[in-house]
Amino acid sequence: MANEDDVTSAGEDEGLSTPKKIAAGAALGVAVPAAVGVARKLIGNGDSDDESGDAGESARGRTGRSNPARARAAGSRRKATARRKSSARRKSSSRKKTSTGRKRSGTTARKRSTSSRKRSTGGRKRATSAARKRSTTGRKRAKSTVRKRSTTGRKRAKSTVRKRSTTGRKRATSAVRKRSTRGRKRATSAVRKRSTTGRKRATSAARKRSTTGRKRATTAARKRSTSGRKRSTTRKRTTTAARKRSTTGRKRATSTRKRATSTRKRSTRSRKR
Repeated sequence: MANEDDVTSAGEDEGLSTPKKIAAGAALGVAVPAAVGVARKLIGNGDSDDESGDAGESARGRTGRSNPARARAAGSRRKATARRKSSARRKSSSRKKTSTGRKRSGTTARKRSTSSRKRSTGGRKRATSAARKRSTTGRKRAKSTVRKRSTTGRKRAKSTVRKRSTTGRKRATSAVRKRSTRGRKRATSAVRKRSTTGRKRATSAARKRSTTGRKRATTAARKRSTSGRKRSTTRKRTTTAARKRSTTGRKRATSTRKRATSTRKRSTRSRKR
């Protein structure tokens, strides 16, 4: 059955488009394993029914010897139940196959419709966006040119008016400034001369006083320092003389001690002899 389905599907796929071929291949890939599973279930159920039938027949053979009519009735009942189960399984498998095929066809149709809708909406959006961009760019360019022209005219008019007003203001302010600066320079020069002469006189007197005071202070300090130095030198001389005297006395005492020790040694030696 699988080989026949593959051949028929291959013959049908030759006249189909690529998405249809993909959908048919997916349907076959799902349907063939399902059919194999159903066949395995049927074969397994048949084997179990045969085993149960053999066991029942053996038991009936034992009991059929006593009641053959009952054994025949039970066998007919079992065959009828087995036929009903097999027919129900076949119907369920066929229903499942039809439902899966319908679902796949519905999904493929929906996917195709959604893809076509997306393409159409994408084309519309692109067209509208391009048209809007073009219109907006044209408006912006027109507005920018109009604004530039108006602004350039305004700037030129304002610049000419400002230049004229600034030139008049500069002339008037320059004349007033020149006059005021001349008067200020004259007044400041006289005031500065007077102030500088007074400052020079005051500074010269203060400097003379400070220099005389400094000279007096320095001379007194120098005299004091020289007198202190002289005193310190005299002290040093006295200390050096005293130190020399003490050293000479010590030397004399040491010499006398040495002489006494030598005499003692001589006396001890003489006594020993």
